Amino acid sequence: MIEAMIERCAGIDVGKKFVLVCVMTGGARDGPRTQIKQFGTIVSELDRLAAWLVPEGYSVQARRGWGRLDEKGGKEHAMPTHHNLDRDLDEYIQAVGLAEDRKGPLFRTARGRTGELTAMPCSSPISSG
Repeated sequence: MIEAMIERCAGIDVGKKFVLVCVMTGGARDGPRTQIKQFGTIVSELDRLAAWLVPEGYSVQARRGWGRLDEKGGKEHAMPTHHNLDRDLDEYIQAVGLAEDRKGPLFRTARGRTGELTAMPCSSPISSG
């Protein structure tokens, strides 16, 4: 007979208004330690969820990015981003070293032709034609 062993497992139930997470750690023989927590669905709550999972030995493998579109009349529209955009943005952020500066602009100007990024945001030209 095969001995059952549990080191770590997690279950996540994603709802419209909250995310319920169950984490189990420890061996099956000793009885696993179970923790259940509820988080909201806004970005700061999901960051809290990720921060809670990391010390438990988990890493974020999949996430859903959201983008904000500025529409006519000053309206804003938030929508999920395509998974390829999520991947590309993550690679860009790591490549240019922006992971530590979460409050700074995502797209920045470069210093001359050096390729060195400044802290200044790129202007977003709007086509008039």
